[in-house]
Amino acid sequence: PMRPLMTALLLAGIAVLAAPTAVEAQRGDRNRLTAEEIAEKPEITNAYDAVRVLRPNFLRVRSSGSWRTESGAGPGTRGPVVYLDEMRYGGVSDLRNLRVDELVEIRFITANEAIVRYGNGHEYGALLITSTRRAP
Repeated sequence: PMRPLMTALLLAGIAVLAAPTAVEAQRGDRNRLTAEEIAEKPEITNAYDAVRVLRPNFLRVRSSGSWRTESGAGPGTRGPVVYLDEMRYGGVSDLRNLRVDELVEIRFITANEAIVRYGNGHEYGALLITSTRRAP
């Protein structure tokens, strides 16, 4: 009679200890990067470096059946379209113009999601940035 109760209590205790903290839970979302995560790397000064260091998969472009990393160097490069506070902002290289102290969140959405939401021209997805510039 006592064994099932002890087993249940032990399993409940393990579940509580194994539960992720809020920051760990956010890290579990591969398509989301938060200001808290970025703040843990004081050497990161702009949004491009934050993505390059912490979520390089945001910069990967599917092309001809193989993956490559998007450099974001110059006009005409392929990569996700960047939106800042729900307004089209530019391309990957424009992330260099956003300081980390302005960032609340960077979220990657797939090409399909971006095309449904914003229309054609999003073959490589989109980066949705929420900033501190946004009015409350």
